[in-house]
Amino acid sequence: MNSKMPPYDTGKVKIGLAYEPKRPRLQSADEERLQDALLGLYNNKPEREMKRYVGLVLFVIALALVVAYAPR
Repeated sequence: MNSKMPPYDTGKVKIGLAYEPKRPRLQSADEERLQDALLGLYNNKPEREMKRYVGLVLFVIALALVVAYAPR
């Protein structure tokens, strides 16, 4: 099938002569994550899971340092 449709010729005017169909748009990682969250799809990719665990570990270490060195 031809990707460009031929124009509709009325005799005087060619309708759709310059029509270009829109190309599908690729999603960025953030857009894909947001769409998954909104649709309820919890697709835990390994790199996403690893980032979550690294963030959690860093948070726990920072919290422990604040508690340990807090002025008393």
